[in-house]
Order: sequence, then structure tokens, then C-alpha cells
Amino acid sequence: MVATILTPNVTIKDKLDQIGKQFYFAQHGNLEPGNMLASSISAYSTALSAIGLDCECTWRRLSEGLYPIDCTQENLNKVASDAPSLDMLADWQGFTRVRYSTDPIILLLASNSD
Repeated sequence: MVATILTPNVTIKDKLDQIGKQFYFAQHGNLEPGNMLASSISAYSTALSAIGLDCECTWRRLSEGLYPIDCTQENLNKVASDAPSLDMLADWQGFTRVRYSTDPIILLLASNSD
């Protein structure tokens, strides 16, 4: 894994914080991929959509304290003031990087993430 910390855009930081609060104790602490309720996935996807983000490919990673966002250049630019270029993050030679991929991924970590 290669990871980097991103600086949230001031225009979206409060909205990302709100998502972390909204799902802080979802399903009474049982927000895990193995026992995910469809209503939780739908609510999370709707919350992201309301701020112009999506988890079309990465929703399976949703769990308490760990909130996935599809890593597209558009989403990176919305989320981070220091958004890196996806083309600069890895050597994609020999690989087809497509929109519908779970690699790479943006993860919003909340205070209750273990």
C-alpha cells in the first residue's frame, strides 16, 4: 500500500466532517462489510452525492469510521486542496486504469476508526 494524507478543501471539510458524524455509530457500531444493511449503503451514497462525490466502486469498503470515496481525479480535486495527479501516483504502464476500479481509493477516516 502507498498512502498519503490529503489536506481537505475548506469548501468541503465541514461536509466531510458531517458525514463522519452522521455515520459515527451507524447500525449501533456494527457498520461492517459483512453485515451491511442496504439502507446504510444507500444513505452513505446519498450523503456523498449531496456534496458531489461518489462511492460507485468502493462502497464495499464502508465500515464504521472508514468512509470510502472513489478515487477519480475529479473527486480528488473536490476533496483535497493538495490533490495529487493520479497519473503521478503510480506507473500505470501495462495496466488499464479505468473509472470503475477499487484501486486507488480515497478513505475518509473518522475519529472512531480503529
